[in-house]
Amino acid sequence: MDRYRKVIGVFATAFFLCAVVFLFPRTRVHAASEREILPVLELNKLAEFSAPSGASYLEGGTAASSGYMVAFLSSTAGKPNPVQVIDTNTWTAVKTGSAELSHANDMCYVPQRREIYVTPMDRAELIVLEESTLNVKSKIKTLRNYHAIGYDTASDRFAAVFVTGSGAARRLYCDILDGTCQKVLGTFSADTNLTYQGLTVHDSLIYYTSWERGGVNSLYEPVYDGIFQKSDNVIYVYNFSGQLVKRLLVMMPEGYSKFELETASFIGNRMILQFNETLDDASGTRMIGIYEVTAEGLSLAQKAEKEAAEKKAEQEKKALQKLTSRKTAITGITRRKKSLKVRWKKLSAGSVAAEGYEIQLCRKKNFRGRSLKGLVRSGNVCVFRGLKRRTTYYIRVRAYAVRGDQTYYSAWSSKKKVRTR
Repeated sequence: MDRYRKVIGVFATAFFLCAVVFLFPRTRVHAASEREILPVLELNKLAEFSAPSGASYLEGGTAASSGYMVAFLSSTAGKPNPVQVIDTNTWTAVKTGSAELSHANDMCYVPQRREIYVTPMDRAELIVLEESTLNVKSKIKTLRNYHAIGYDTASDRFAAVFVTGSGAARRLYCDILDGTCQKVLGTFSADTNLTYQGLTVHDSLIYYTSWERGGVNSLYEPVYDGIFQKSDNVIYVYNFSGQLVKRLLVMMPEGYSKFELETASFIGNRMILQFNETLDDASGTRMIGIYEVTAEGLSLAQKAEKEAAEKKAEQEKKALQKLTSRKTAITGITRRKKSLKVRWKKLSAGSVAAEGYEIQLCRKKNFRGRSLKGLVRSGNVCVFRGLKRRTTYYIRVRAYAVRGDQTYYSAWSSKKKVRTR
């Protein structure tokens, strides 16, 4: 019977450990730190406007020679997509057209051909727009159904993203295509379960944008990982060999209930981001936002560390100010023939304690003229020797604290009058 109970106990323990491993979230321990270590992009708003008539929301975008191109999803299925050209000086629409682009998720610009390549999500082809007219110039059949595309001018090659599998097995891949988009030069996996969005190439680096929908099990996001918060946006940066160079975090600013990054583009070295936004107001107004990245700022962890250091420094500054406004008090003087032993009360203010004390002894009550000074770096006792017998002296004490090359002094204590023996 005892042996039987031991076997049951072993199985019960094993079952419990398996339950702990598989049922409880394993990412929660490191999830917060993983989000906190990413550099947070600092943004400057360039434009915010409503979608044009006939559009439901913004999809692809790219910087072209004639302006910044954006394409919208048609609000009516089967209808042409609204396309706009935005002036990059005023960031206002200067031209509006339409083209049959289906669900045009992303686009890129090929400057030497003055063409815009568009990836419709529902078919294995690329739609080529003529920049000057915004009309469909041609269609290129592709090996896969790509949902985002970017172009590298220096090497005349494309990077295009596609997905495989479904549910939790869904994987995101990137094909490197030649200049004709007909030959695959290489493929690598982009490891993210966030909602895939857009793609751009700059200086032979691939910038892939993704969005955290916030716990929604959908075609785009099979698993909510709990690492990123709702409406967090993450830009994954790869090289053409498929190595992850870095990740960048874009957080939803105040005043919005949705902040969905669609794609990134570059005008020279200026990184431009476009968003589908929902304002945090009573009506839930939907807007289009275009922003410029002004800096790859501190990570959340670095920002928290900086804020904590600044807070500590401010508290210390206030404590030092309080210390300098206070004064200690002499608590006792022991007289001898040619010496005086002085005691005083230690001084502190908040988290700042005096690092030492300066004691001044003078035969004049205004402490002008020749005086003796003593410095005590620890303790609260000082002995003056070699004094004159039966002579009157005046004594006062002040505290000090040193920060860097600056010394902070408290007020002098009330002076004491004493006569040697």
